[in-house]
Amino acid sequence: MSKGTGAAAVAQPGSEDQQLKQGPSHVRQAARFAGYAVLMVISGFEGVVLAQAVSSIPQFTAHSSLRSMIIFGVTYLALFLITWSASPLATMIENIIIRDIVIEKKKAFIETKLRYVSAAKASEVISRINNDFDLYSDSYLKAKFYIAVDLTTGIVSMAYVLWLSVPVGLMFIAFSLLPMSVPRIFSSVLKKAGERWSKNTEGFNKVLSDAFSSQHSLYTNGAFRAVTAYLRSRLDKSESSKCTMGNLQELAGMVASLFAASSYMIPITLGLLMMHAGWASITGTGLVAMFLASDRVCGPFRAATGHFNEIATTKEIREEMRKTLSETPGAPALAQVEDTAAAQTQIDADAPAQGETADVAARVIVKVPAVVHGDTTLLQSQRLDIAKGKKIALVGPSGVGKSSLLNAMQGFVVDRDMQSDDDLVRQIGFIEQRPFIFDENVRFNLTFGEPFADDRLLSALEQVGLLHELGDDPLNYECGQNGSHLSGGQIQRLEIARALLRRKQILLTDEPTASLDEHNGKLIVALLRSLPNTLIMATHDLQYVKDFDAILEITPDHQLATANEQGADNAGAGADVVSVTTSAPLV
Repeated sequence: MSKGTGAAAVAQPGSEDQQLKQGPSHVRQAARFAGYAVLMVISGFEGVVLAQAVSSIPQFTAHSSLRSMIIFGVTYLALFLITWSASPLATMIENIIIRDIVIEKKKAFIETKLRYVSAAKASEVISRINNDFDLYSDSYLKAKFYIAVDLTTGIVSMAYVLWLSVPVGLMFIAFSLLPMSVPRIFSSVLKKAGERWSKNTEGFNKVLSDAFSSQHSLYTNGAFRAVTAYLRSRLDKSESSKCTMGNLQELAGMVASLFAASSYMIPITLGLLMMHAGWASITGTGLVAMFLASDRVCGPFRAATGHFNEIATTKEIREEMRKTLSETPGAPALAQVEDTAAAQTQIDADAPAQGETADVAARVIVKVPAVVHGDTTLLQSQRLDIAKGKKIALVGPSGVGKSSLLNAMQGFVVDRDMQSDDDLVRQIGFIEQRPFIFDENVRFNLTFGEPFADDRLLSALEQVGLLHELGDDPLNYECGQNGSHLSGGQIQRLEIARALLRRKQILLTDEPTASLDEHNGKLIVALLRSLPNTLIMATHDLQYVKDFDAILEITPDHQLATANEQGADNAGAGADVVSVTTSAPLV
C-alpha cells in the first residue's frame, strides 16, 4: 500500500477534519427541517382560507362596491396561492430530507455488510437495499412526515373552529368523530370474514391441486364425478365467503356514509337552533365556515391514525436494520506473520557492537489458525517456516481444503474486518482463480480508487507484460463488464499487477491456470515464478510442480506436510525451503 493511504491517513471518527465535514451537513439538515415546519404550518391554513372565503361570499350583493369585490378576490387568491404552494414546497424539502437520510442509512448498511467477510451473497444485500429500504422510506420516514402534516392541519382547523364559536365548535368536532367509530364497529367482523375467505380459498386451491395430481387414481377408481362434486362444494364455500366479505365491506361503507351525513347535518341543525335561541353567538355564514373547516379536523386525525399503523408495520425491518448497524461480529483467530530477517535487523540495531553477528537466513514464519468449514475442521493450527522468495506448490485432492488454507493464511475468514490494515493485509496478496474486474478502466481496476502515482501503475503493468498490450494509453483502457475486453491471461496478469503495486511480499494463488488454456497457463506460472515474491500456489496440474522449490501436500486425511515427508519423488530443497509443524491453537 502506498504511503499516506493507510489507516493512519484516514480521519478517525470524532477528529477535527470529520467534525468540520459533518458540521455544515447538520446545519443544512436543521435548516431544511425548520423550513419544512414553517411551510407545513402555512399549508395547514388551507382549509381555514377556504372556509373564510366561502363564508364571506354571502356578504356581497349587487349593491356592493366594485373595489370591495376586487379586494376580496385578490386577497383570497393570494392566500390560496400561498397556502397551496406551501404544501408542494414542503414536499420537495421532505423529499430532500428523506433522500439524505436514506443515503446515509444505505451507505452505513452497505459498508457494514461489505466490511466483514461473510457468506452473504450480493443478491441478498441488493434485495434488502431495494425492498426493505423502500418500505422503510415509504412506510416509515414518509409516514412520519404525513403524520406531522395531518396533526398540523387538524390542530389549525380545530383552533379556527373553536375561534368561531366554542360551544358550536365543540359540537361540530364531536360529531365529526362519529365516522371514525365505523372501523372499530366493523373491524372484528371484517377481519374474521377476511380470514374465513383466505382459509376457504387456500383449502380450495389445495384440493384443486391434489385433484390434478391424482388424475390417474381418479381414472383407475372411477372417482371423477365424486371428486368434481367435492371440488364444487369447496369452490362454493370459497366464493361465498368472498361474497360475504364484500357485502360486509359495503355495509361498513354505507354505515360510514350515514354517520358522515349525520356528522354534517345534525350539528348544522343544532347550530341553527342554538343561534335561534341565542345560546351561541354565531351567524349562518359562521356555520358555513365551521362546516367547511370541521372536515379538516377529524379527517387529518383519522389519516394520522392510519399512518401510525403503517409505521408499526415497519418495526421488524427497523429492528433488523438497527441490529445490523449496531452489532459487531466477534474477531476471528487470524494468521500471524513474522519476518525473521527484519526481526534480526532490529535486534542488531538495538544490540551494542560486540563484533560480527551471525548471518540469519531470510525466512517468513506464518502461524495459521485451524482451518474449518462449517462444523468440520479441515486442518489443525499450523506453523509454516518458509525461505523468502521461494516458490511452493500446494497440492492435494479436490475438497481437501487447499483454498480454505490459503484464505486462512491471508486472514480472509468469516467475520474478518476488511477495514483493518495489519501485517496480513500489507504483506500477503491473493491471486484468485477468477479475479473480478470492474466495468471501469485499468487505472481503477489497479487502484480501486486509491491514490497511486502513474509511474507506479505503469511499472506494475510493465512487470506483468501488460504495458504495451493495452494500447498507447493503457491506464485508461476500458476493461468491460467482468473484463470482457481482456483475455483470461490478461485478467490474471492484471490481478498480479494489483499485488505488485501494493508491494506484497507473499503471494498466494489458487489454481491460477484453471480457467486458462495451456499456453496462457504456462505464461502465468512462468511469470509468477519469475517474481521475487514468496509464492504458494495451489494447483491440480502436476506438470508445474517439478519447477517449484518445494511442495506442500494436504492429504486425504487432512494432514499438511512437505512432500518429502510424504515420500514424494520431487521434494525440492525440502525443509530448507519450507517446514511445517502443528502448533497450539491461535486465539
